[in-house]
Amino acid sequence: MTAGNYDAAQRLLDQTLKDRHRADEHEIAADDGFLNSVQLYLEGLGLRPTRASDGGAFGIDFAIDHPSRGTYGLGIECGAHRHPILAHARAREIWRRGVMQKAIPVIHRVSLRGWYHSRVAEQVRLQQAIELALR
Repeated sequence: MTAGNYDAAQRLLDQTLKDRHRADEHEIAADDGFLNSVQLYLEGLGLRPTRASDGGAFGIDFAIDHPSRGTYGLGIECGAHRHPILAHARAREIWRRGVMQKAIPVIHRVSLRGWYHSRVAEQVRLQQAIELALR
């Protein structure tokens, strides 16, 4: 992306989202209220988040377009990962993050616990991550 090859970046993102291994349907349904709440907050900030989760190891919950680059500037994950390949911290925090950052430069994780117990603080963290990523 830094070389301006946006077509290759889009192909990389498309490729990372092709993993069709789905999380348990019950787990997906349990997150709907949380995801909807985060989406409403993002829309309240004037953003148009794209839902990008497919339940795969490389899925994220939302992607935010960078206003001047024409690419995604921020990926947002809501809660923890549930894909079986990410059971180990090394796969989850090093390998996956390294692969994801090739397609989306900044990934921010919104804490489920924080969203419901300290919502204002979690919203401030999210808003700061958005401002930093979209500069």
